[in-house]
Amino acid sequence: MQQNRWIWIGVDLGQRRDYSAIAVVERIYEHSTAQDFIQTGADGQWWFRVRLLERIRRMTPYPEVVERVREIANMPLIAMGRTVVVDGTGVGAPVVDLLRRAGLGCSIYPILITGGGRASTGLRGGYESVSRSELLTGMQVLVEQGRLKVAGRSKQAETLRREMLGLKGKGPGSEVHDDLAMAVALGLWKARVGIRVEQVRR
Repeated sequence: MQQNRWIWIGVDLGQRRDYSAIAVVERIYEHSTAQDFIQTGADGQWWFRVRLLERIRRMTPYPEVVERVREIANMPLIAMGRTVVVDGTGVGAPVVDLLRRAGLGCSIYPILITGGGRASTGLRGGYESVSRSELLTGMQVLVEQGRLKVAGRSKQAETLRREMLGLKGKGPGSEVHDDLAMAVALGLWKARVGIRVEQVRR
């Protein structure tokens, strides 16, 4: 089965008492086998995989966070076709400047996370804006469709699961933070641009 892959690196920036987090999201287009095409009529389908998850220790200086993003962006399996999507809200603005000066060799999309309203593009400084609820809802839809997978070797996969439980208000056993979920959601926000994901494989 033929596959085409693209990479997005989502970066959620924590405040002084919060974690920063990095998520590498892979978008994959799998071409249908002859049997699948006969059954569904679809040439292929889009899938998403979280290949890497990192929660950075609290109080880490932002230049160190930027350096870690640079290291990840230059990993051999990630370095081709990758884009950085970073939370540009609040303290994010100076960190966005640091990322732009870091020589990542790829596009950087700063996102202003709002409390509501419609998403906007083409804002000053190359920023975009999107509501927190829209970011998280887009991610949860992919989870419910079975289109978002997390690499089994990721040490933070269970923490991400607890964060998602907390986002749904499940309470007991959920994670009080949401940094990993937001990093994944940021990557997915750009990864989904221009594609349709409604169809679900039978």
